Amino acid sequence: YYDTAAAQTSSAALLYHDDTNSLWEEDEASRIIRRSYEKSYALILPCDDEDDHPSSSEKSCMKKTLDYFNQPPSNNSTVVPSIPWWFQTLLRDTQNNGAYGFWHHFYTSEPAFNFCTIGKVATTEWRRVFCKLNANDCIDDPIKLCGKKKCAWRTKKEMPENAPWAVFLRDPLERLLSGYLDKCYTPGTRSREKHCEPNIVFNLDPDLRDAKNNDRPFPSLIAHLEDKDKQMFGAYLDVLPLK
Repeated sequence: YYDTAAAQTSSAALLYHDDTNSLWEEDEASRIIRRSYEKSYALILPCDDEDDHPSSSEKSCMKKTLDYFNQPPSNNSTVVPSIPWWFQTLLRDTQNNGAYGFWHHFYTSEPAFNFCTIGKVATTEWRRVFCKLNANDCIDDPIKLCGKKKCAWRTKKEMPENAPWAVFLRDPLERLLSGYLDKCYTPGTRSREKHCEPNIVFNLDPDLRDAKNNDRPFPSLIAHLEDKDKQMFGAYLDVLPLK
């Protein structure tokens, strides 16, 4: 628990206890993470373990949390706390953006371990690693067993139940910029993949017509920004919550 009595001046780090009553110092980075957690993930409602598919339970849990925070004002005594826009956007998008897709889970038996992948956290390189680790699975009839790329992110062998799990994290601001450069910076990528959302802003359908303006095509909202990198990235951040 946090030891408020140990708070010093505003420039001093917060001190807090662990279960052994030892003290350690919380640096600024840890303080930022703690504050962000308390205003976001700490508010997720309890999940219902109602089936044998943890991902389904987690996804429905996210939906329940989103519905809770989106409920209209009522006359009862329930006070719904506010949450940061980025967290509300995350809760909304995890329902349909593939966050629980099978392609986020790699595993191998030699050595036996499971790996959770996160987009824009070296996923491409991790695919190559697991293809190497599971190369023996593809020796016999590689195309049939492992697809045209002759690669298996998931071993075909039986996995032990106690195989450990691992995940790599990345600085969230670096990851945000990496995602923007990968999915939004190039017009061709925006048009082909349609992952730079909201698409109505960044990938306007040329057939979309303005019924109030003589049925003319809607003008591009970013035409004057595409050659201005800083302004374009700023526009992306401004409309990110909208979708």
